[in-house]
Amino acid sequence: MRFVFLSIFILLTNIISAQNYDSTKSNIKEQKFIVIEKVAEYKGGLKKLKQDLNNSVTLSKYTNGSTYINYTIYTNGRAFDFESLKGLSEEPNNKIILALKELQNWTPAITRGQKIKHKQTIKITVKKGKIQNINK
Repeated sequence: MRFVFLSIFILLTNIISAQNYDSTKSNIKEQKFIVIEKVAEYKGGLKKLKQDLNNSVTLSKYTNGSTYINYTIYTNGRAFDFESLKGLSEEPNNKIILALKELQNWTPAITRGQKIKHKQTIKITVKKGKIQNINK
């Protein structure tokens, strides 16, 4: 008898929950992402950026290491929101960021034929006070 009541209870519970389920209303949130057709970049590429930074920044000849700089390139080709994530000490990081703020020669990212705001991080490697390499 207990088995019959338990079976009926489970059956009714499943029927009620199936009636309340609406397949068009999923609890899973939609994941939105953007496929970038063309990433934002410095006009002339990373080689030109390295050259322009070396012409703009004077670092101590004892400055060695790498720093990661995060920034946003807006649809008008201007870069803002510079932030040092990790790397060199505060003084060389600030000098590099100040120079980057002055170098406003960027091409914005493009998706679906439209210019978009795009965040990027670059790694800048310094050796003996000169910028040796820049990587995305």
